Amino acid sequence: MQWIKDHEDFRTSIAYARGEGQHVEMEKCITLADEATPENWQVKKLQIWARQWRASKLLPKRYGDKLDVDASHSGEIHIVIGGDAL
Repeated sequence: MQWIKDHEDFRTSIAYARGEGQHVEMEKCITLADEATPENWQVKKLQIWARQWRASKLLPKRYGDKLDVDASHSGEIHIVIGGDAL
């Protein structure tokens, strides 16, 4: 871990390799889904879910939950402190 901290080029390579590994794991999800049968679908679902969860934590920009946040507001805001509007 110290080597990764001390060498930026190596740190970048490790991050890239970990990302590529997650892409491969996500591709395996398709195979797992194709292998599902009425007898094992719950196991396959859990295997897929575990891979999706891990990918969402390691590569959140690609596999994480997409949040659509609209913070725009048009109108007046009234602040009330002790019963008197400012």
